[in-house]
Formats: sequence, structure tokens, C-alpha cells
Amino acid sequence: MATSSATDGPQNRPPLRRWLGVLISGAVLSGCRSTATHVATTTKPTGSTTTARFPDEFVVGDHVPLGDAGGSVTVEAIETGIDPGRLFAPPRGRQYFAAKVKGCAGATEHGITFDADYFSVRLANHTLSDGAEGVKKPALAGGTIPPGGCLDGWVTFTIPKDGQPTAVIYDGSRQVTWTLTADPPDHTTPTT
Repeated sequence: MATSSATDGPQNRPPLRRWLGVLISGAVLSGCRSTATHVATTTKPTGSTTTARFPDEFVVGDHVPLGDAGGSVTVEAIETGIDPGRLFAPPRGRQYFAAKVKGCAGATEHGITFDADYFSVRLANHTLSDGAEGVKKPALAGGTIPPGGCLDGWVTFTIPKDGQPTAVIYDGSRQVTWTLTADPPDHTTPTT
């Protein structure tokens, strides 16, 4: 972890480093547009309305708008203890955890990509595991979303057998966190 002091400001950096900092900051700010306020009110599938406790923190099922052109991302469901059979069994001491995700582009958005690589799961011990395409089907077939279209599917994570997932994190155009309950719901069987 870097520390800073009053003498570590931009004016004390070498000219090339200062220039690179300005260039990178400009590129980040011009490429990433977000809504004016990050504390969003979302409509849950049940019809109830929830306000996020913290900026960019939501619960499974919350539809999160991104930018001001109509794009969005959603973690629709989660599943633990996935058993794909002996042929695709997880490595010893590990288990599969999956999140069903959906990314949509606004009607005027072009070149928007959506991939499993944009997701990670945070465990109770604060470690992160990256997402990958694969085990839980239908898997998210990442790629470019057509304007006004969506891509969805399951993102699978390999976590320790005793790992307790606490959040699913999207790190695309901005970082968004869906906090998981202590006892995640079982989405393998439909409810009536």
C-alpha cells in the first residue's frame, strides 16, 4: 500500500509521469460515464423498491443502470454446490459457485462488451475469485452486445469447499457489488 504526503502531489512527479497521469485520467473519464448519483433506486422482480445502502451496492435481482444511454447489468440468481458430474468435478478441496448475469446495451450504444472476466466473487475471508465461462449451463457467451440487445448466462467461480460467498462484483464500466445474504436462496427449483 502506497503512502502519500504533502510533497507527493502531481507537481513533484517527473514530467513524463505527470503527463501519463493526465493522459490516463482523461482516458478514464472520457470512456466511463456513469449516472449522476450512484445511490440508485431499483425495482425488484417482486415489484418492491429498494434503495442501495452504499453507492454501487445492491442485492441479487437488482437491475443496475450503467451510464446515461440505457445500458444495465443484473445479477439475476446465484447457485452454490453445483454438481456437474464426475467428468467436470471441481478440483479437490474446491466447489463451484455460479451467478446468472445479464448485461444490456442502450439503443444507441455500440461496441459494448460483456464477459465473464468482468465478474468476481468475494468470500467471507475477503479473498476474490475471478469468473470464467463454463461449468453451469447456459454459460455466459461473452462478446459484443448489439445496440438495444442483451447477453446473459451463468458465470462459474471455483472457490474453496468451505468458502462462503458474500458478494458478486462487476468491474466493467464501473464497479458494482451485489451483496449476498448469509443463507443464499436455492434457485435450482422454481417457487410457486
